[in-house]
Amino acid sequence: MGRGVVALYTFDSRYAGAFLNYNIHNEKEKIIVKIFTNEESLEYSIKNDSIDLLLVDGTCMDGHIESMPCSKAVLSRKKYITKSQHPAIFMYQKADVIFRQIYDILSEKSVENRYCCAAQNIMPKITGVFSPCYPIERGQFARALAECAGEKEKVLYLNISEFEEEDTEYDKGLSELLLFIQQEGKSMVYKLPAMVRQTGTYDSLAGVRHYQDIRDISADDIVRLIKQFELIDEYSRIIINIGLLGEPAYCIFGYCDEILMPVNSKIAYGRQEHLRRDIKLEGKEGVWKHIREINVPEGWYKGKETREKWMRNRLAAQK
Repeated sequence: MGRGVVALYTFDSRYAGAFLNYNIHNEKEKIIVKIFTNEESLEYSIKNDSIDLLLVDGTCMDGHIESMPCSKAVLSRKKYITKSQHPAIFMYQKADVIFRQIYDILSEKSVENRYCCAAQNIMPKITGVFSPCYPIERGQFARALAECAGEKEKVLYLNISEFEEEDTEYDKGLSELLLFIQQEGKSMVYKLPAMVRQTGTYDSLAGVRHYQDIRDISADDIVRLIKQFELIDEYSRIIINIGLLGEPAYCIFGYCDEILMPVNSKIAYGRQEHLRRDIKLEGKEGVWKHIREINVPEGWYKGKETREKWMRNRLAAQK
């Protein structure tokens, strides 16, 4: 992902230093921050460089700054304001929240070609975890895989299933993302960082807001979603919890580098045979060539730590 450029204009050198320090240590792969404390240097940079967003300390905003030809957002020293000509961000809150709001503002712009050099982009490895017969085990397996893989590489966990315990009512997630990418000219380059949250060692995107949103997903939605990852090279691996059936699921399979199916052969084995029969009736029996069934081990249900220990051993054995 090409990095955008954000200019911060403030007279508060301590705030500017802390802002820049957070960017360097936490967000430098996503955006570049430039600090300005006088109007002359800021004006020169806007005229001669590419600035995607100007963050202006509210106490520094004047007519000259207002006239500068670039997108602006105000860093407000007040938590609540009534009206603002520009998007406003409360400047005294957690840095990660501020940066999420910055990404939200940036995502409303169409991403220019200078951020999308396909020759430099490498699609992340996509692992699908698919097991409609064992939905609880599927979610546990996918999360354990994300947690353990995230210890060695940059992982995004994408939940395309119903009713995951980790999803919360107020998290923006898959429902909002699918609506966003349907808009002409919009890109996930900045929207995704505004929506993901860190969960243990990996980043995750909350699932759908309502179960019906899963049932309404089409193959076209899946294509649009996966294609957007061609613009993002932040993650080396995407783990998808696939909790849907039919054509949208088969479409996801086509993009997966591997498809893992956790099963418990000691419990309700007839479910797997039923699934095989249904897929064969749909004329899709060829998908079984790409699905790898993995029996969950003894002790799987003892708890998260047991599952993650087994998963670490499994990943180490693959190397």
